[in-house]
Amino acid sequence: MPPPPGMSATPQVADIIIPPPPDLQPIVDKLANYVAKNGPDFESIIKAKNDPRFEFLNPWNSHYSYYQFKKQQALKAVSRQIETGTVSINCIAMIHFHTVVCAVYLFIAF
Repeated sequence: MPPPPGMSATPQVADIIIPPPPDLQPIVDKLANYVAKNGPDFESIIKAKNDPRFEFLNPWNSHYSYYQFKKQQALKAVSRQIETGTVSINCIAMIHFHTVVCAVYLFIAF
């Protein structure tokens, strides 16, 4: 999805993290966790749908840096779980699920 008129396609200041409003924050946080567990292909599938609820996936969106921050936190948590052997059976199942099935689950979960 292209940026709105007058906005750059790249983030202006990457160091500023603007948390989303309370109604959007759970969506951002859940998607960051799902992407950490299911990989970048899952993120690409969601982004390709051009759903306005997921505009934070675009670098020009004001909540993009928050999403990236949450995704990095989730990736670190998943890595730690795998390294320590504390990853749950559900998490392992999510990692090996086909991304289309996970996309359907994501929309049901919201």
